[in-house]
Amino acid sequence: MGAIRNALWRNYYRLEHAIVPGLTNPQVLYRQLVTRYVDDRTRWLDLGCGNKLFADFTAESGPDRLAVQRSCMSIVGVDIAFEAMRDNPDIDSRVVGDIQALPFRDGSFDLVTANMVVEHVESPVEMLSELYRVLARDGLFVMLTPNVSNYKISIAAMTPEILKKLLISILQDRSESDVFSTYYRMNREREIDDLARLAGFRVREIKNVQGPADTVILGPLVILELLAMRLLETERLARFRSNIIAVLQKR
Repeated sequence: MGAIRNALWRNYYRLEHAIVPGLTNPQVLYRQLVTRYVDDRTRWLDLGCGNKLFADFTAESGPDRLAVQRSCMSIVGVDIAFEAMRDNPDIDSRVVGDIQALPFRDGSFDLVTANMVVEHVESPVEMLSELYRVLARDGLFVMLTPNVSNYKISIAAMTPEILKKLLISILQDRSESDVFSTYYRMNREREIDDLARLAGFRVREIKNVQGPADTVILGPLVILELLAMRLLETERLARFRSNIIAVLQKR
């Protein structure tokens, strides 16, 4: 099955290049953005850190893979489950905790990041209040999350969890233990803007970006999704792209 998936993905990348040329994976854009805000004085907190800060394909392998992480003062990862972050090579300290009730002192961090985490937060108001508290003056929160205004994410939001886990295991080859409950309560541009301002943040940037297709395993049917993605590359339809990257700053 692995060989078939690999062949389908190779074919997909050829089709993507032909139908949606110049598409950049949101994970790559997220890493590039985070990198802009890291220097040797940065105290960095990663929410829901899991087993890595960035997707493997976003950086070169070898010594430079951890260049961003090594350039900051410190990195703390927080996750609700220790098993998820036990083998994370990117962080200096591992903390088991709820990101809606962070176990850190006020002003402890200059940068907080969240890579595909916000959609799993039941109370984003509580999370943002905590982030505002633990961030230093002018500190930044950088997030990448699905955009529920996108047709695929909208369907996923309405899909029962048991069926969603089955579909993800088929389409993305992920185990059910790696699929967590989603709430999508801070997953539209307007929601992010409104909740951020309510918590006292200044919105520095919100950008809609397009991720890769989800139907690669379905063979030729992926062409239909690629054509839809091509339409979403137009500025008029940008708000319906699959992901949102946002940067919020503590006032």
